[in-house]
Amino acid sequence: MQTLSRGIHFWLICGNSRNCIGALLIFDEIVTGFRLSLGGAQEYFSVKPDLAVFAKGISNGVPLSCYVGRADVMDTVEEVVISSTFGGDTLGLAAAKSVLEIYEKENVIKMLWARGRQLHEGFNTHCNRLNLPVSFQGLPPLGQLVFNHPDRERNRDLSLRFNEEVLKRGLIIFSVFYPSYSHSEADIAEALKAMSEAIEVMRAEGLFDC
Repeated sequence: MQTLSRGIHFWLICGNSRNCIGALLIFDEIVTGFRLSLGGAQEYFSVKPDLAVFAKGISNGVPLSCYVGRADVMDTVEEVVISSTFGGDTLGLAAAKSVLEIYEKENVIKMLWARGRQLHEGFNTHCNRLNLPVSFQGLPPLGQLVFNHPDRERNRDLSLRFNEEVLKRGLIIFSVFYPSYSHSEADIAEALKAMSEAIEVMRAEGLFDC
């Protein structure tokens, strides 16, 4: 995820070169769809793939996935057999209809970016002030917390200890951070407090010393 924000040049090259080599450009938008923008990474980076797959955010967790693409590519579906567990289920479609309406009416994407920036900027500012080798990287709606100690073999242990310390303070985290539309400014502030306290405990114990 930390390299996604630097991927714009890569995606443009892919988009421009696919015709030269006769390849299809396929985007996996399961994470980036309905998070970077309503149209996913392809809209954010202004690159139109030949095929793309969406899931998760499209129906707010209700089982549903979809693949979309150029008409001539999609027409080849008539020549193959496609089967899926929830192929005949309509609950996911109803959920997606409601979810997409909320996305458009309430500007969910803008809120995801705002909460992500609040988290990234708050934590990175704190760590920079303490001169600690840890920071949020990547784009705010789907950033990643990265430990970058000069002794790289220690980074995994630092990450595990950090997880332990924030858990003591009532916060469960993962290596990637996905702000939710349900998160308020106060929620992010509470998370930042727990994370700041955890990193200060680790610093006081000398865990970042070389």
